[in-house]
Amino acid sequence: MKEGVTARAGGTPMTAKAAFGIRAKVTRRVTKATSVMATTSNVTDRVETTLKDKKDPYITGRRGRIKSKDMVASIEAYLERMERVVANIGMQLEDEIPSSATLEAAVEDLRGKALGALNSMADTLRQEFQRKLDQVFAELASFHDEMKEMKGN
Repeated sequence: MKEGVTARAGGTPMTAKAAFGIRAKVTRRVTKATSVMATTSNVTDRVETTLKDKKDPYITGRRGRIKSKDMVASIEAYLERMERVVANIGMQLEDEIPSSATLEAAVEDLRGKALGALNSMADTLRQEFQRKLDQVFAELASFHDEMKEMKGN
């Protein structure tokens, strides 16, 4: 026997990894397995076993590339999925985004509130300006009276 190979109970050789219970990782992403069966007449028949449903022929490999042999069916399945996704996004947008009439009403409401606030502020400023102007005219009148008194003396 070779080095690193031990014998099994039946006399068949086994590697050191198998002897210690280390197993290879088996993935379930295999979609089609092909096996060759030999008959007594030395004729080989290919037998295909499919692990995935035939309804969804869109099968991808490790890198995300399409591995299906029926490209038309896989593209149609991909297109159907994309249409469903787009329809779902459209429904979400319709639910979340208000209509133009609602937006116009909101703009008019905001315009009314803004004009009301501006008018209120303008009235307050006008009153303050009038009060200051009255104070200035009162000071001028007092200066005018003082000037008359000084001229009269």
